[in-house]
Amino acid sequence: MPDIRYSLEKYKGRSTRYHCPQCHQRTFTRYVDNHTNKHLSDYTGRCNRVEKCGYHFTPKMYFVKNGYKLDDFPISTPKSKPIIKPPSCIDKKLM
Repeated sequence: MPDIRYSLEKYKGRSTRYHCPQCHQRTFTRYVDNHTNKHLSDYTGRCNRVEKCGYHFTPKMYFVKNGYKLDDFPISTPKSKPIIKPPSCIDKKLM
């Protein structure tokens, strides 16, 4: 997963859950920068109470709110898959 820059923090107990900015319950998962292992901001994340609260502030929304443009970040191109050639066979007459 080194290609993915931001992801939700993995659950490692109650200490990895925070108070949601909307419903104020301790069910909020924050986004982590996978290159620096630091949280993005206090309000960037997702509330685990999807049906009751539904708060989700993505990293893209964070950068748009703070005035960043998509041109400020390099676009990573997906790596191409190697081409697999079908196996070659020797004619039975030559064997």
